[in-house]
Amino acid sequence: MTRVRKSAGDLGTVNRLAADDGFYWVRLMTAEAVRREGNCMLNCLRTTDISAVIGDEDPLSNSIWSLRDQRGVSVATAETYFREIAQFEGPCGTKATGFAYQQLRHVVARFGRSGQVLDVSHVDCLTLEDGMTMRRDLAPGHLQAAKRAEEEAVREAEELRQVQIEELVANFEAKQGLTVIDRFPTPPDDTGAEATCLPAEASS
Repeated sequence: MTRVRKSAGDLGTVNRLAADDGFYWVRLMTAEAVRREGNCMLNCLRTTDISAVIGDEDPLSNSIWSLRDQRGVSVATAETYFREIAQFEGPCGTKATGFAYQQLRHVVARFGRSGQVLDVSHVDCLTLEDGMTMRRDLAPGHLQAAKRAEEEAVREAEELRQVQIEELVANFEAKQGLTVIDRFPTPPDDTGAEATCLPAEASS
């Protein structure tokens, strides 16, 4: 039997943002509001220590945001952490729906109005040029291909940077006449005493 989830209620929430089709976002301000969210969503918020993400009046601070339907029932929970969406899940820890991903743009826009960029890429979300957000695996093929190409370019750039650093180090060592042994010298003997030879017993 499917369990009917009840509304967590808006008590202890702030910064309400309108979303599509009568849905809305709220930021959870109190420990009690977070616990109710966890009970509604059947996730770890019921027991997790969330002291680091509640109580700050700044809407751009590390926070828990809840997406709710017209009845006030939570359908997705997002954690913002240092200007990125660190976690974004549906009920029972499931992956949030495509619709919920589209609603992330409203939180992104709230950050944008304060001159801040909220990174959503960590939760497999694509941001289009018009500001729309989309779950990566549900995006059109050409957008997924473009994202893969972008990630590959970043990976290749990082590999090139590492090669360049290694070449600079090698050139410096060559000019200084250093070797691998100089870079990683043999550690000193820490036995505390030099080895000594015992005197041979006198012949009788």
